[in-house]
Amino acid sequence: MEELRFEEFGTPPEPKRKSRMHRFVMLFCGAFMFASGIAAAYLAFTAEGGLPGIFYATHTLDGLQSSAYHLPSKPTTSVGPDWAEWSPAAFARAQKEGKLVLVHWTSPWCHECHLMDELCYARPGVRRWIEDHVVAVRVDSDEKPHLGRYLASGWPTTALLLPTGEMLSAGAFMPSNRFLGWAKQTEATWRNHPDDVAKARESAKQRAREQREQVFGRAAAAWTEEQAREASRQIRVRLAAEVDPVEGGFGKGRKFILPQAHRFLAESKSFDPLDKTLAGELRLMDPVWGGLYRYSETPDWRSPRFEKLLAVQAEAIRDFTSAFLRTKDERFKRAAERVQNYAVTFLQRPDGFYAGAQDADVRRADGSWIEGARFYAWTSAARLQAGLPAQVSGAPLAGNAAMAAALMSAGADLDKPDWRQQGLELAEAVATRGLDGTGRARHRLDQPAFAGLLEDEVALCRMESAALRFSGDPRHRKRLQSVFQFIQTELRDAESGGYTSAPSGARTGPEAAWPAVDPDGTAAAALCFLEAGSSHDARFAEEAARLAAWAGSHAELVEPALLGRLAIKVSER
Repeated sequence: MEELRFEEFGTPPEPKRKSRMHRFVMLFCGAFMFASGIAAAYLAFTAEGGLPGIFYATHTLDGLQSSAYHLPSKPTTSVGPDWAEWSPAAFARAQKEGKLVLVHWTSPWCHECHLMDELCYARPGVRRWIEDHVVAVRVDSDEKPHLGRYLASGWPTTALLLPTGEMLSAGAFMPSNRFLGWAKQTEATWRNHPDDVAKARESAKQRAREQREQVFGRAAAAWTEEQAREASRQIRVRLAAEVDPVEGGFGKGRKFILPQAHRFLAESKSFDPLDKTLAGELRLMDPVWGGLYRYSETPDWRSPRFEKLLAVQAEAIRDFTSAFLRTKDERFKRAAERVQNYAVTFLQRPDGFYAGAQDADVRRADGSWIEGARFYAWTSAARLQAGLPAQVSGAPLAGNAAMAAALMSAGADLDKPDWRQQGLELAEAVATRGLDGTGRARHRLDQPAFAGLLEDEVALCRMESAALRFSGDPRHRKRLQSVFQFIQTELRDAESGGYTSAPSGARTGPEAAWPAVDPDGTAAAALCFLEAGSSHDARFAEEAARLAAWAGSHAELVEPALLGRLAIKVSER
């Protein structure tokens, strides 16, 4: 038989070359993360293509618009598949039974995820096919965010993995007929050509290793002040070319709230595009209850996706406050106040922490739905009568830490001592509940496990640095040092010098064998250490300088705005 070509696995066409900011936006929302570890990031930022399809195969749903589909408005008792957890046991079972692994990457606040559950997985034909042909694994992106770098193309991601964990093919939202066509074809290709799939797998792994060695084999040369200024200038030019001159924001399609881009524009004194962007984002404010929706489907900011995320609210308070201080435009001050009031009213939990999100839609007790597009067009009284969208995603440490820092900072800037006090009290509660004695952080404040994820450790670093600045309490310095030591001990990758997204003990499935370095997390840690080291601890500044050199030497792997912010900080030292 003629050797099977990678194209037969569903490899996408040669990608068109994308602009740097387009790649940044797509990365922010999870796109282009099908490849294995660092090879994925390398592919996404160089636009070279070339990874074999077994690592970068997608099912393209041309012309499929989720807006054409609707959640059931009548009572339903739909039941989905019997999902397994992401674990070594699930993949061991797949190997034993000779099956692929179906992974549903989802989130409890996501409208398209609800559509996938109701219009695909709850259908009897789909359930039967899943039970007979695959091991079904459901991954809550809020529970295991570090897996998103390998699995996610947005919410939801629907993926078929080999029993050994490599990506075979993936797509996004699919109704039942589209899902069955894709899944049956992919499963048949794998089952009918096992030797060729195995060869493709080994070839893909080899190329991933080679690319990793090529990228991470570089020496990390420190930026000079002149080089840092030039890096910042180049990124400023790139981002300026992507700014929508009419509506603000970046690009000509969907408009996302991108806090790192906001901070870079502010720190590089690019105020005109920043002000236009923030003015556009005001249109994502819920006109009744306040709070920002996650993004707009259209470039005019007027077609929102209705979920409201805690992290978005926290960053908005900071951004709108900073804009008001600079422009004295009362719109921005009112926006910060409305976001804060929304968070306290609708996201704060009985335990005092904040929920990670409020659902995009309302699910009633009888199983029927009220979609967000309908619900959020109503008055407050009509909404309250219908029932509230659920608080979901537990109490995430990173989101609560960001809210604490935002309240402290905005409280001081807007002369709101009650906000500042709320921030300090929240910071104390987060640290008390969220840190163990070694500096390891919980991922969820409402759960017992201490995960030690890089994103949570960096969030704690920012929060404790702010708390120390605003209170002077030495307990915050001690916690900062504890977090810093944990990151150095448990998250530093000896081979590359960067930081991993999670400790080795938290990578328990096939991801344990995947490259784990997180370039954006490494750069974010460098920023945090620079700020902390400026007044708190010289070790922070020394490590920040090393990480800045690492980020500069691996610039194609780091978010442009994040890299630009780091370059500005280095040039100012």
